[in-house]
Amino acid sequence: SRLIAFRRGSAFFDTVDRSLRRSGVLPHIVMETSDLAMVRSLVSRGLGVAIIPRSLAEAGGPPVKVVEVRPEPPRRTVALTWNARGGRSSAAEAFLEFALRWLSDPGGDTA
Repeated sequence: SRLIAFRRGSAFFDTVDRSLRRSGVLPHIVMETSDLAMVRSLVSRGLGVAIIPRSLAEAGGPPVKVVEVRPEPPRRTVALTWNARGGRSSAAEAFLEFALRWLSDPGGDTA
């Protein structure tokens, strides 16, 4: 299939490329962009297929068909770091508290 990809050299590209190659798939990349929303838009125009985050695939916008990657979808590790000595704005402090609370909830419930 014709693959529309997020730009080479990005962690997202590397994750998708590594996952495809591990599965024995040599990707045929026909387009690259540095904007994931553009990847989705190009797919909606029938110019190829793409692997994008589920949240973006299911977001509003031009229609696309969403199919889960099986048997194992690509996964990325995301890290949260901060200066433990403080000096954060009230907005940064509120975000940190929210993120730590969210990460401690196995269901990821933000309510």
